[in-house]
Amino acid sequence: MDPSWVSGPVLDMSVNWSPIDICVQGSQGLRVNAKILLPREPAETEDAWNRRVSKATLSPFTTRIADQAAGLILRKGIQVMPSDYQEVEGAVLDPFWEEFCLSVDGRGTDLATFARRVLLSSLLYGHAAILTDMPNAEPASNLREEREQGILPYFAHYDAQQILGWRKSNAGPTAAIDQIRLNEVACEAQGAFGEEYVRQIRVLEPGKWQVWRKSSSGWAIHEEGTTNVGQIPMSVSYSNKVAEYISKPPLLSVANLNICHAQSNCDLQHALHVSALPILLLSLIHISEPTRQEAISYAVFCLK
Repeated sequence: MDPSWVSGPVLDMSVNWSPIDICVQGSQGLRVNAKILLPREPAETEDAWNRRVSKATLSPFTTRIADQAAGLILRKGIQVMPSDYQEVEGAVLDPFWEEFCLSVDGRGTDLATFARRVLLSSLLYGHAAILTDMPNAEPASNLREEREQGILPYFAHYDAQQILGWRKSNAGPTAAIDQIRLNEVACEAQGAFGEEYVRQIRVLEPGKWQVWRKSSSGWAIHEEGTTNVGQIPMSVSYSNKVAEYISKPPLLSVANLNICHAQSNCDLQHALHVSALPILLLSLIHISEPTRQEAISYAVFCLK
């Protein structure tokens, strides 16, 4: 039983994510993938290739377009209104939600910053997901006690690459998602000052959840629990939807042009480097003339 198994639609989408990943990583991403994007020439030594790769740069065209688009979409800000503002004149928003908007992820990130992060991920990769979760604690008897104990809901952002797969009970177009598997990395204390990063898979189903971790004996359930929600509390933000949980990066063509520009610029910079540093050579040429019994030698200076 392997919860880290990646479904077919995710594998298909990952092909289009590779150029976006390179553009998001910038010059470092170009250099890391240099064996594919900047291959060695037939007569080029490894040292010369390493020098050429170390000077390669990638302009941030793709990420700047996504950043400007996100700013344009969120230019007016996000307004949180009472649920009955249309029916009740002068309805007032519960102060709890005003406080919640100051830290929607439980780590001090306000709503506008969190929304921009999700929107940027959606614009770059095609979609992003938001999971509404609660701390794993003993349930309170009522809402007031829950708020007094600090057991508050929070949003968790998941990039498209973190969604490993999903499952439906039937193939109908209106069928609800019965299972979602999410790839996570948990940070745990190690010793007095160290940290350890552990990969884990979160499996969500209506009314229950599980966290799987891999050990020497294989994958096993690390944590599990139940909820009183009859559906998976996850919403998806699409920028170029193809089907449910399936999308295509809207800036894919821009990313490919961005990489092509970086390759051409690298070749140009290398050509300028070679032509700007000529080498002076002395060549000795032997010329035979019919009227002379011995060959005549000429010293010729040339630039290489």
